[in-house]
Amino acid sequence: MQKTIERRMKRIADKIKELKERHGDNPGLTHTYHGGWRLGYWEGKLSVLEELLDEKEDE
Repeated sequence: MQKTIERRMKRIADKIKELKERHGDNPGLTHTYHGGWRLGYWEGKLSVLEELLDEKEDE
């Protein structure tokens, strides 16, 4: 499970980097390619995975 979380974190971090490179570091960025999701969606998803990984490491 830990490796899965780490892979997802890397993929999402790459996605965030790609969006910032393509559209700039605009905090209100709307990424309309995926139904209008904002950059905050990806950053929030990454944050949740980081918390899961921390909990897994604490076990």
